Amino acid sequence: MDPMQDKPGWLARFIRESLKVALGVVLGLGLLAGVAYGLPTYMNWSADNKAQAFCAGIKRGTDIAPVVANFEKAAGDQRILHYESDDGASHTFLFEGFVYELAACQVTVDKDRKATAGRVAVHQ
Repeated sequence: MDPMQDKPGWLARFIRESLKVALGVVLGLGLLAGVAYGLPTYMNWSADNKAQAFCAGIKRGTDIAPVVANFEKAAGDQRILHYESDDGASHTFLFEGFVYELAACQVTVDKDRKATAGRVAVHQ
């Protein structure tokens, strides 16, 4: 048996190494695309879930003042925001998703500042 036949030729080695590099590039780009899609999707989903849970925790007839105080205390340095409408008829609690995506829990209140309804909306 000739010892030179055991070693692949330079062309076979080149093709094998080129395929390894191409496979690595394809897998790397696929992973990057998965992260680029998955991270924003997860952040938006998480913000929506937080808003849903927060709205579900506000029962009809609940005084809104303690809810606002607890929300602002819990918010601390987080990127969530609360604001009241000009006429005082509703409160909006915002939960930040990815970049410009916001999930909002909008609570309407009566003249006695008791919660009458709540709904979740997504703002872009």
